[in-house]
Amino acid sequence: MQEQFLLNFKKDGAGQKQRPKSFNLRLAVLKWLHCTAKPDAWAVDVPLKAATLKADVVACWQSVRRHRKLGMNLVVPRRTVVVLCAENRKACWPECSQPEDILAELGELREKMRQAEQSIRNCEPHLREENVLFEEFAFWDYAKSTNAEYQQMRRRLRNLEESLYRGSRLHKIARTRVADELYLAVPDGEIAADEVISGWGLLAVHKNLEISVKREATVHECLPEARMHLIQNMLVASKNTISVAQGLRLTSRGWCYVQPGRSRKVRRQPEL
Repeated sequence: MQEQFLLNFKKDGAGQKQRPKSFNLRLAVLKWLHCTAKPDAWAVDVPLKAATLKADVVACWQSVRRHRKLGMNLVVPRRTVVVLCAENRKACWPECSQPEDILAELGELREKMRQAEQSIRNCEPHLREENVLFEEFAFWDYAKSTNAEYQQMRRRLRNLEESLYRGSRLHKIARTRVADELYLAVPDGEIAADEVISGWGLLAVHKNLEISVKREATVHECLPEARMHLIQNMLVASKNTISVAQGLRLTSRGWCYVQPGRSRKVRRQPEL
């Protein structure tokens, strides 16, 4: 009589393919956008100015305007957001040789500027925007302050940020001026809000892919033509994703039919 053996394989995640951290960072950003601002459209790996300069996530919101000559309502973009994902600190300023020294001075300088801004609010109340009811939402135009010491600190801040971020993706993306808001998404605890380049918002991604907004982005109000340029690039970036979802893979040599992926609910919560 032949012996029979019962093999009991333990089911765990050891044999499962680990997703790259960058993939889960994007996943967290998409979920955060959907649960908060609910954009009308989004895309990943979107080229901005050149094909080599890409944003990890781009989202847009639209509004409807009446076109008199056509006699119909047209959908036009009213807001665009670009999100850049970085897996760690070094990925934010790879071209800088001594980032920690600059970051230490940057943190001290920002604290001094906050103290100076408090003094400016007391001495120059005319710099406050008048059409804001609540003080916590008030905008102060510190750039027009007559405080010479504060203006000197502003110049020093620009020089430090230029030294730290010159050549980085953050610096290049900011110069394109194709988005109304810019955000950097990093794992929680990697970067402090004061270490991020001026104008950028900071999203801290926790292990369970929840997001905390450490700093809101400055709204730049880019040109309508720039918004349209970005949305056109969103369409281009989505071409391959949509093709594969429909069963057609495009390659440099041609094309081939593929089996469309099934949308199965994951058994285990993805995490960083």
